[in-house]
Amino acid sequence: IFRSGTKFLCSVRLEVINAINRYVQPNQLHKIMQGYDERLIWEHTNTNSFRHPIIDVLIRRIQIAEEKQRGVAIDKEEIIKQWFPSNVYNKHVCSYILENTWHKPRDIIRLLLSAQSKNSRKLSSFNQNAFETFMPVYSKQCLVEIKEEMRALYTAEEIEQIFSCIQGYKATFSYDDIVSRAKRLYPDSVFSRDPYTVLKDMYRIGVIGNLSPNHRSPRWEYKEQYGLYIDSPWRIIVHPSLRIELSLSGRANTVKLFTNTEKNGRLPAENREHERCTATVDYIGYSCLFVEFKKNGKTERGVIEISQFHGRTAEAGKLDNAFLLGESFSVEILEFDKNTLHWNLRMV
Repeated sequence: IFRSGTKFLCSVRLEVINAINRYVQPNQLHKIMQGYDERLIWEHTNTNSFRHPIIDVLIRRIQIAEEKQRGVAIDKEEIIKQWFPSNVYNKHVCSYILENTWHKPRDIIRLLLSAQSKNSRKLSSFNQNAFETFMPVYSKQCLVEIKEEMRALYTAEEIEQIFSCIQGYKATFSYDDIVSRAKRLYPDSVFSRDPYTVLKDMYRIGVIGNLSPNHRSPRWEYKEQYGLYIDSPWRIIVHPSLRIELSLSGRANTVKLFTNTEKNGRLPAENREHERCTATVDYIGYSCLFVEFKKNGKTERGVIEISQFHGRTAEAGKLDNAFLLGESFSVEILEFDKNTLHWNLRMV
């Protein structure tokens, strides 16, 4: 039966190995993994390119479907030109897609399946409108996948308690903040008893990352940046793909900012009532911030020009010295720009 050249292949996901290491005396497991394992790493330094291996998976899937539909061969350049704009939300389309994945092929398959949902079937390219349409579906499916991975370590009840502590909270927070919240909401939960272990597992799985004022981009385990940092100034950030489903952009509410009126009884244009909400920084531009916020229960995109900043000293080209990705603060909703498809906002 076992002739020369026979190979035994065993594919084991990392969370299974971690569960064995935690709950079972592994004995020889460590020696086997140390000596013969081959880790699948999809991270790539050229993250703004269509040559990234994960983006290539997406393009290849579309290419195969197009060739089957047309009955002729199609090169990748034509697929890119037809299906992908150069930018969405003022960032490279590849960067946006990669930021909302964990750099694994199954994330791309989940994204494609979400794009086939009822509301987005008639869309013909991965433009900004398409992402706004199907990303809520994608976010929901991502959270389902994450919870399945965590079942190797936690019970269903423990998982629900963990995510209840995060849901509706903030996209970024300190270690002390989330521990205090867990102890207040679920004082007898595993999150309260051993918060560091829970957060460390969440970091390894990809639910959360690390942010620091001294770093331009977050740290993620899937980028081979191992180990969660909890000391100041490091903060914890929730993965972008989970924020919609976890409702992390804040709730909108209306407030009256001024009481003085003009002679005709109307408020001056600059003093009228504006809807106020909590916005979360999604991208830091040269002289403006791109943010997400909730309006009428729906996630919207907004832009805050440097002239609309309040309480922050910021210099064009160096906004990342004053703001963090995932940071949240209060804003006023001014008007919708049909050209950019963004809401203009003002800090308060």
